[in-house]
Amino acid sequence: MKKIMAIVVIIAMMAALFVPAFADSHAANVEAGEKLLEADFSGEAVDPNQIKAWDGYAIQDGALHLGHGGSWIDSSPIVRTVESFANYIASFKMFGDKRDCYYGFGLRADDGLNLMNGGRFGVPSPTEQSVGIAVDIFGAGNSTLGDNIGITFCDNGENGNAPAFTLPRPEGFDPGANTEFTVADSGDKITICIGGKELVTIELSGLEDGEYTAAKAYDAAGNEVFNGSVTVLEEGTIQFYQRNNHIVVSDFTVSELKEVSETPSTDAELRGYSFDAFVTNYVDITTGEYKVVDFGPVDGSDGSISNIAYYGWIGFNEAIDSFGYQINGDAPVFDGAFAFTTEDAIKEDANGGQYGQRFLIVVPTSELKGANTIKAVVKLAGGAVVSLDGKALAEGARALPNTVVEYTGPAAPDTQPETVPQTGDATVAMFAVIAVLAMGAAVVFMKKRAF
Repeated sequence: MKKIMAIVVIIAMMAALFVPAFADSHAANVEAGEKLLEADFSGEAVDPNQIKAWDGYAIQDGALHLGHGGSWIDSSPIVRTVESFANYIASFKMFGDKRDCYYGFGLRADDGLNLMNGGRFGVPSPTEQSVGIAVDIFGAGNSTLGDNIGITFCDNGENGNAPAFTLPRPEGFDPGANTEFTVADSGDKITICIGGKELVTIELSGLEDGEYTAAKAYDAAGNEVFNGSVTVLEEGTIQFYQRNNHIVVSDFTVSELKEVSETPSTDAELRGYSFDAFVTNYVDITTGEYKVVDFGPVDGSDGSISNIAYYGWIGFNEAIDSFGYQINGDAPVFDGAFAFTTEDAIKEDANGGQYGQRFLIVVPTSELKGANTIKAVVKLAGGAVVSLDGKALAEGARALPNTVVEYTGPAAPDTQPETVPQTGDATVAMFAVIAVLAMGAAVVFMKKRAF
């Protein structure tokens, strides 16, 4: 292939911004459907068909109060849903007085009123037992949580010995302020958001006899924060608990979970595209710190290739939300940094149209082992995810460019399975701003090429 077009810079000083290409969230694209539960906190007691409660709770001003009396045990430490849920989105508001020990909510709990409020993060008694995923949103000085949120995979053994991890609180979150929590539980994936910000996505696997046996957890940036053996029910109740705190729960609903299709919309139409270069070991486009290679199989089995990169432009009949890549059919990884400075000529009707956009998609490969398939993807403003794999968006439509590349990494050790990074954990240098010399109304512009 020919080298990337010559770029004439008209700015006296030009600085390249080095932007880490972090991974995207692991959260699924879902939305709420039909309501399955809308808790009634309007009377003097909870609806026994909806909520099973430890005695002593109170209802006031449309909210459920636990631990409000002089004795936190006598004023109800635990309530849970009567029904066990699967494939749902739960939403509720909660806050507490941040007095002592901890408080939070439980997912995939069983149908008892078990002691999910005890025995974790240094709070006695460590011999207490429960079932479910405990999410401690507050921990006082007598716990080891500090300003973190704790997640424990309670497995009916001693809570203090159950698998657990902690995460920093989302920025601006105060457990003492009334805050909305949402949980999207699709079976093998659970995403928890606090105040509209993703806290964690838990991915479950190894389903056996109604229980998942393994879990990985990722923070909002896609960084792995837990990987281990667990025991988690395939479906379960939702619980609220406190240990020596006064907590308030309101606006509690559970809705059917609907996954948003990532099938390209039949209304999406390709306007034009150009593939200008395919490179390896990309660092900086202005200095030529990369190697232009032929488009085709890439052999990185000697460990010498840290990334591959696609450079070009494409336009549809609707705006582009973001560019990304997909490895071995796993969830696409999108990054706003992959959108590159776009020349005016790209947006002409004869090229990409008004929504034409230049891209520089950099795919980290340093951790890929063995044979892998990589391709570029585009997310449109309407939510459709379009794979640039040479197929047509609709029958009879113009075919998309084909960016599918077979990449071979070093052989995986015999004692370990192949690992495929989907979290963009390699840091790549992205040149964020580029100026192109205008000669009158003309622009230095690369002619269109096919992929």
